[in-house]
Amino acid sequence: MISATVAEIAPCQKQLKVEVPLTEVQAEFEAVYGELKRKAHVPGFRVGFAPRDLLERYHGSTAREQVIKRLVGRSLEEAISSQKGLDVVGHPEVTEVQFEP
Repeated sequence: MISATVAEIAPCQKQLKVEVPLTEVQAEFEAVYGELKRKAHVPGFRVGFAPRDLLERYHGSTAREQVIKRLVGRSLEEAISSQKGLDVVGHPEVTEVQFEP
């Protein structure tokens, strides 16, 4: 379950801060590495048989980008729908993503 807080910047502009729990981030990494394992190329291994640590070494940045994209999209949607009285006009602008191991 994500946590979201709303701060008023201007009368018609709000700032939404969203925090995603570690368990959801880890689950998303597991899903992404599961997908990568089936199709990623790692030197010395057939496709689908590379160990996780080598997948992380060779494709870690790709996995990280995919996890961020998925989590930002899903958590933003969930946070907006959980806030009562918050009517979104247009597309939300994501300005800062803090993603640390």
